Amino acid sequence: MRVLSFCLLLGFIPFSVNAQYRTAGVSFISVQESIRSYALGNSTVAFTGSSAAHHLNPASLSHNRIPTVSFSRYTRKWRSYSENIFTNVYAGYTIGPVDMAASLKHFRIKEEEIFGTLESKHKEYLVNFTASYNVGNGLRVGAGVNYIYSQLLRYSSIYASDFEPDKTFSFDLGIQYQKKATLSSSWHIIPAVGASLTDFGEAVSYNDDFAGDPLPMKLRLGTGIELISTKRTMGLNTFTGTLSLALSKPMVRREIQVSRNNDGTVDSSYVPMKPFKALFKSWDTYHWSNGQAQQSDLGEQIWSHVGLEGIFLETFAIRLGYQDAGQPDKGHSFRSIGGGINLGYLQFDYAYIHDIESGPNRNSNHWQFTARIPLDGHKPDSILHHLFNF
Repeated sequence: MRVLSFCLLLGFIPFSVNAQYRTAGVSFISVQESIRSYALGNSTVAFTGSSAAHHLNPASLSHNRIPTVSFSRYTRKWRSYSENIFTNVYAGYTIGPVDMAASLKHFRIKEEEIFGTLESKHKEYLVNFTASYNVGNGLRVGAGVNYIYSQLLRYSSIYASDFEPDKTFSFDLGIQYQKKATLSSSWHIIPAVGASLTDFGEAVSYNDDFAGDPLPMKLRLGTGIELISTKRTMGLNTFTGTLSLALSKPMVRREIQVSRNNDGTVDSSYVPMKPFKALFKSWDTYHWSNGQAQQSDLGEQIWSHVGLEGIFLETFAIRLGYQDAGQPDKGHSFRSIGGGINLGYLQFDYAYIHDIESGPNRNSNHWQFTARIPLDGHKPDSILHHLFNF
C-alpha cells in the first residue's frame, strides 16, 4: 500500500525531488480556479474579469457590479488505479470601486485496489479572500489571503499516521493596467499589462522532526491585447479576440542549515528558505536532481504562457493555450483547448488539458458553471436578452 501511495503522489507532484516547483508543498493551491485561464495556458495575468483567475493576479478581480457565484471541478486519472479530484466554490461582488471574492478549494485522492475503491482520509483545503481596488484611469491593485489546511505530505503514503495536519497562511499581491483605444472605425483595442506575487508565506511542516516544504510562491509578469469589433449583430459585438502572454518564475529555494549537537557533533540538513530571503536568492543558477545532478541557469527556470481566445456574439468562445514550464519543472508543461458559452445569467466553461511530459494517462477534463445574480436590477447583457428580452 505504501509503495502504491508513493507512486500516486509522484503522479500528482512530479518526480524530481529537489526541483524548484516540485520541492514545494501543498502544490494543489497552484491549481487555478478559473477554467478559462486554464484553457488559456495560465496566461491571463494582465486581464480583468470574474472569469480571470484571481489567484494568478488578485488585481484581475472584476464583476461589473453583478453578484457572481461559480462551481468548478475536475478529475485527473493517474495510471489505471488512482484519481485526483479538485473542486472549487466561488462567490464575488462589487461595492463601489472595490471587488471582493471568497472561494473554497478542496482536493482529495481516490485509489483503485483489487478489492474495490479506497478514498484517502487525508484532504487538502484552501480558503481564499481576495479584493481588488479600481484606482482609476485603467489601473487596478489587488490583494488576497489564503488559509491552507494540509493533511497530505509530499512523497509519503496518504495512509501514513506519523504526522499531524498543518495550517498556514499565504498572501497574494497584484497590479494591473489596461486602456481602451480606437484602432480604426472597425476595431477597438485594449492593451494590458499586469504583475503579481502569489503564495507568499511560511513553509508547511507536519511534525517536529520535519523541516517542512516551502509554499509554491511565484512571480508573474503578463501582457496582452484585446481586439473588439465595432460591428454589432443582434445588439452584441460580432467578434472579440484576445492574445495573452505571460512569464512566471517560481521563487522556491532550500538551503543548508548547520546545527551543533550537545555532544559537539555537527548536523546539516536542507530546510525551506524564508519567503523574504527566497525573493532575493532565487535568481542564481539552480541545482537540482532527477536521479542525476542537474543545474539550470536563470533563463531555464522561467515559465512561459500563451493564450488565444475568440468570442463570437459575446456568447460563444474558443480557446487555445500553452504552458511551457522551466527546465527543472517540465512535468508542469501542458497544451490546452477549451470553450465557453455565456448566457449572461449562466456561463459554462470547459478545458481539456494535455500534460506534455506525462503522457496520455495524465490528460484531464475541467469544467465550470458560473451564475450571475442581478440583485440590484442590473441585468447582464447576453444573447438571451436580445433575442427574448430576458
